[in-house]
Amino acid sequence: MTLWIVLTVMISAAAAALAVALTRRQETKRDRPGEATALRGELADLDSQVAAGVLPATTAETLKAETIRRFLGSGQSAPSPRPALGRRTQMAVAVAIAAVVALGASLLYAKLGRPDLATASPPPASTSPEGDAGQVAALLPQLEAKVRANPDDPQGLQLLGGAYMDVGRYRDAANAFARLAVLEPRSGEVRAAQGEALTRVSGGSVTPEAADAFHAALAIDPADPRARYFLAMLKDQHGDHAGAVADWLTLIKSAPPGAPWVGQVRAYAQQVAAQNGIDLRGRLPAESSPPPASGATAAQQAMIAGMVDHLDARLKANPRDQQGWMMLMKARMILGQPDAASQALKRGRQAFQDAPQTQQDLTDAARQLGVPGA
Repeated sequence: MTLWIVLTVMISAAAAALAVALTRRQETKRDRPGEATALRGELADLDSQVAAGVLPATTAETLKAETIRRFLGSGQSAPSPRPALGRRTQMAVAVAIAAVVALGASLLYAKLGRPDLATASPPPASTSPEGDAGQVAALLPQLEAKVRANPDDPQGLQLLGGAYMDVGRYRDAANAFARLAVLEPRSGEVRAAQGEALTRVSGGSVTPEAADAFHAALAIDPADPRARYFLAMLKDQHGDHAGAVADWLTLIKSAPPGAPWVGQVRAYAQQVAAQNGIDLRGRLPAESSPPPASGATAAQQAMIAGMVDHLDARLKANPRDQQGWMMLMKARMILGQPDAASQALKRGRQAFQDAPQTQQDLTDAARQLGVPGA
């Protein structure tokens, strides 16, 4: 009975507070200067934390969705009308609603409930990641609508392009970045992002259209690491393996201290050199310690993702590459993609069905990396 009384009082208080809120009109949220720019920074930081293995991909997906939601909710600026009810009238209405709700709840509980029971255990929370994985995709229609309503909003286009990349709509991402490049013609990062999206459209090959975007990025910022990496990849595609490796080594040497993408460029340069008999003795800089997750920019993280996708494409064309499969599994785990790492293990084992020892070596490497199912 004591619990019943306590619950009744709590219901009354909650109902009163809710009623006060409902009888008021809230002012619509106003845009704050630089808010969308800050949101872009948040998305870049989430990408960097996922790439460094600090933040699980599913958690980052949820946080990205919340970031985009805040951007979508910041578009109104006109204040709402003044409250229709006076302060005293609001309080009277609130008390009346509270009384009705509390009385009704108490009577219903007395008739149907179990006042003699103290507590009940809640059901366990779901730990399935499926609910997080599609949140950015679910917000895309709203983001698209916002950009259609304001097509000259650079921040909206930046977020839209990044969201398209997250859900694998690379052609749409390339189009969004192309429109953004018109609005921000002096941004090398935007042109590099466009080129990276076009490269993903082609499954990891640098097309002439993508190359044009990368050259445009370097014309604006000659130091842009993503454009330099992919143009070296273009040399590799055209058979100039030595030139590609030389460009990657130059990129590594010119990297700022602690750049998070250096390890991936280094590993890829070593792989191409090994496959083509290129001697790297005395040419490869010493490895450095990895940086903190927040030290990576969105461009750098996109470049890392592009390198991993290109490695994946190379293994599809040349699956008899044991070191390549090990490298791909490690990269997928670093990027917080354990399911993709498991698929890489499966594909690598299939490529060496006639070599049980190699299969075992791949499995052992996967276990050391913590690949699920190894």
